[in-house]
Amino acid sequence: MINQLISPSLIFQFDPINGLLDLQSETGSISLNRCRMQLVIRGMRGVHRFPLAGWQEVQNYSSTIQSSHGPLDALVYRQTLDDTGIEVMVTFALAQEAPMLTWKFDIRNDGEDPVWIEKIEFLRVGGQSQFGEFHLTSEDQVDHMTFFSNGWQSWSTTGAYQADQSMRVSRLGLLQQPMIVNHGTPAIRMKGYFTSDFFGALANVRTGDGFVAGFLSQTQQFGGIEALLYDRPSLAIWTADSCRL
Repeated sequence: MINQLISPSLIFQFDPINGLLDLQSETGSISLNRCRMQLVIRGMRGVHRFPLAGWQEVQNYSSTIQSSHGPLDALVYRQTLDDTGIEVMVTFALAQEAPMLTWKFDIRNDGEDPVWIEKIEFLRVGGQSQFGEFHLTSEDQVDHMTFFSNGWQSWSTTGAYQADQSMRVSRLGLLQQPMIVNHGTPAIRMKGYFTSDFFGALANVRTGDGFVAGFLSQTQQFGGIEALLYDRPSLAIWTADSCRL
């Protein structure tokens, strides 16, 4: 059963069985379809990747959460990862007074041994057909796309890039990269490949449509955004700072 949340600005749908989420603006100008989530855990037996599907709904109706962003309509799901003792809960919350969707994970280890959360992939869409697709209006040509990259620290490079450009990467390599680039964020100089820390923005410069993707806050764990703007554009949102649980 596919559940949905609706606001004056956005329509959110979630397929708990397959773990797929869709987000569309009310006008239809922006859409992210068949987005996936994933959890990467390192334990005593090595590293395991868990595509987050097979959710069970905690509530049979959408509850309302009061927040600094106004009322949020929420859906809550949980699942236990096979043979790990790891329980994962995800909460989706759609703002009613702003065009904003938020979601968070609560992860608990009920097993006997510690594990390390190597990566939480909040969203991956595009790139390959099995990862869905996203659109910025019907004039969704890659040539019209631009990406705003936010630097990790105040001395890091911050700026907007067009699809035919590549990111600015220091030539000093290991002498400077640890100071200006989060260790979990790739720093690759390649046309159409961009990363950002904390938040980033994608836009169609011809139509003016776009959206911001990222995190509301971060402490100890740092979030990253990755965008590939060529052929089939893709977007990923993740954190990868290896947290012991």
